[in-house]
Amino acid sequence: MAKILAPYALCPLAERKRFVGVSPDSESGCVIVTLARNIIIRYRLSNQKQVSSWSTKAMLSAPVIYDHASKLYYGIFNSDEVSSWEEHVVSLGKLSKTKFIWLIHSIVSSDDIPAVLVYQNGVISPLKTDLANSKAPPEVKDDQLLPPEENIKEARLVSLASVHYVALYTATEAGETILHLVPVDQDRGTRSFIKLNRDGFKLTAFTILDGDSPVLITLWSDGKLFSLSLPIKDLFPGKLISMVSCIDVNHPAVILQLGQEHFVLYGAAPNSEGAYLVILGRQFGLPESRAKMKVYDNECRMWTCRNNIVMVLGGHLVVAPFRLNTVKLASLIGVDKTALNTNSSIMDNTVEGITSSIIQMKEEGHIEHFICDSVFSELLEAKNTEGVNAALDNISDIPDKWLIQLANYAAEDEGLLRRILKLPLSGDASTQTLVRQKLMLSSALKLISVVTEMLKEDDVDKCILDWACLLCDTHYLQCLLSKDDQVISVTRDLHDAVEEHIESMVTYRSLLAEINYFKRGKVTSNTPPVSSHSYV
Repeated sequence: MAKILAPYALCPLAERKRFVGVSPDSESGCVIVTLARNIIIRYRLSNQKQVSSWSTKAMLSAPVIYDHASKLYYGIFNSDEVSSWEEHVVSLGKLSKTKFIWLIHSIVSSDDIPAVLVYQNGVISPLKTDLANSKAPPEVKDDQLLPPEENIKEARLVSLASVHYVALYTATEAGETILHLVPVDQDRGTRSFIKLNRDGFKLTAFTILDGDSPVLITLWSDGKLFSLSLPIKDLFPGKLISMVSCIDVNHPAVILQLGQEHFVLYGAAPNSEGAYLVILGRQFGLPESRAKMKVYDNECRMWTCRNNIVMVLGGHLVVAPFRLNTVKLASLIGVDKTALNTNSSIMDNTVEGITSSIIQMKEEGHIEHFICDSVFSELLEAKNTEGVNAALDNISDIPDKWLIQLANYAAEDEGLLRRILKLPLSGDASTQTLVRQKLMLSSALKLISVVTEMLKEDDVDKCILDWACLLCDTHYLQCLLSKDDQVISVTRDLHDAVEEHIESMVTYRSLLAEINYFKRGKVTSNTPPVSSHSYV
């Protein structure tokens, strides 16, 4: 299944109203942040550090973009001037600018499509062509111009069955939303538009999932999620794929494509404060992963950069890394049900009562992740060790956040701790963050001691090695810099256990070579000496 990792703040926004936008950079894993109308910063998402920055006295009116075809950065100034520069340029003060007759909305580009100029009147044209003919606007027909009452809210490149289009999302003063599909090459496609209206219901969010089987996804105020094949062949809004209950559909939301088979949905949390960031599968329209946000922002804007979601939340630019895996249908059972009420109490805290409650929740269709949220929070608060063991008997898919809390709770109960340490971890970046937050060094040392003992046993499970790596990675600096005798002793014991395993593997490798010789009917030259003593 897909998974959202722990979100983090990339940078603060000094003035949100002056923030312009985000676009992909020339380097993989970097983004161009047009932080204000005269400040551009390149960030590396892996370490949240600035790669470089530029400033200008002229006012930018659209996000700065990088064009892979020309290997240049482009900026739009005052809506009618375009400048370009290379990565090594330090100051933008002396750049030459090309002035245009028509007002410009933005420039769009991708890895395999040269930059395209999007005018505010709805006309699009290759940037390279218009830079050479800026004083003479492109010759267009009346049907290529937007009606005066429509204003472009967003423009993006999409690929529909191998034909490249610019998707223009426009809005009227009456609140009507319209999607225009404009082919980049007029000879390969036909311009079309569709009004995103559905009688009696309000549009909550929408996006295009492009690729080999492109579709228009729309979410409405009644919670219905529709999919319409593109180019448009069926009646709007298309096929109903699911009912969305993971967010409050009566508040504005945002949908964005993630790969060929997934999309992400941001919206207000239902029946509570805050918001949810949810990854849904395209095939079933069901949530596969969700992350709770403390604050809901009804003006949220989102972008994607490789395996990262970048969004504006409040006064910060926030990054939420994600992973996309092949989805198993069995793991989606019950996932669209609202989360269990963690404030309700399990009536019977006996082993039989807990077992019965878990079985009942499974029969109601709740997935085990939600059952863990309901059961373990109460059991740990009540310090019910027997109940924890009963829950472990009946739940197999336990999220890392609960494994870590259970391991911390069981630090003084070696039997329970050994059982927990044999459960599989996903071990991603968010897991390391949870360990640093939940496990103090003293608790980590206790866990390392038990892990070391388990490594010395004959039957070593892979999960034990995963725990050893996780604990060492998260407390590496503390162990390295500490002069405490206990820390030194525990780490030395772990080192010795690992060394013993490495020596064993070397021995096994040499034995394997010997076995291969025997299989081929050969005898090695290093035969052991035979005693010549006779005992007759």
